[in-house]
Amino acid sequence: MGFASEAGGTVQNDSGNTLIEYFALRFKSILRLGLDQEPGLYEFAILSDDGAVMKLRGADGVYTANVDNDGDHPTRLGCGVAPIALDATSEIPMVLEYYQGPRYHISLILLMRKVTAGQPADPACGISGNSTWFDPNNSSKPQKAYTDLLARGWAPVGKDSFALSNEVMFNPCKEGERPVISNLTLLEKFNDGFIVTWNTDIPATSQVVAKNAAGVQTITTSDNILRTSHQVRITGLAASTDYSVQAVSISDTYGRTISTAVQGRTDD
Repeated sequence: MGFASEAGGTVQNDSGNTLIEYFALRFKSILRLGLDQEPGLYEFAILSDDGAVMKLRGADGVYTANVDNDGDHPTRLGCGVAPIALDATSEIPMVLEYYQGPRYHISLILLMRKVTAGQPADPACGISGNSTWFDPNNSSKPQKAYTDLLARGWAPVGKDSFALSNEVMFNPCKEGERPVISNLTLLEKFNDGFIVTWNTDIPATSQVVAKNAAGVQTITTSDNILRTSHQVRITGLAASTDYSVQAVSISDTYGRTISTAVQGRTDD
């Protein structure tokens, strides 16, 4: 289904199609213990299809791969090179890089488990297969290999184990103050679009989404100048066609509002 965009559509590739294959993601975070995890040695692993690498920053400021599961491959368990000592005060900057190849299978799960010094590597390290870990024909139902991992103490890294760096000025995952949109109006109409106006109760960005009866969306580039009175011209629409039009505004604290739709028809 792709990645949702801020305007409610999907991220597209250079050809204008929904991006579902041949892309890369880079996640940055601070790694720490979850609220219910005890201090100790922790081993990390990644189940991924295709490649994924987790790098941790050392005391020298250099990021070094702890888990290297890179390459084109079915879902494979890549295990860390060495366990990491973590306690309640530990905060380790991390980078997780992921590459997705063909669209047919996708997986990215960062795992961790508490271990003892000298504990052997997990016997499943390096094992791969499109149906080994999850059933692609049954809503990705976990297979025995995955449930056995959980039984051996592995678990997906939880949200409490991630934090944003102090260098980050805002948290995009935390909802800010949402602007209230009012007076949404199709001020003028043309054979290829509309001029759309609206107001917000606080300064916010300006963007318009138009959708036809077939569900095809046209989205304007966001005007990121913060204002309370908004006017946007949307073009590229078909003539003599009915559209559902919505305004999108985002505040300076990244609270986002998508308005209720107004209906309009382009000129002949």
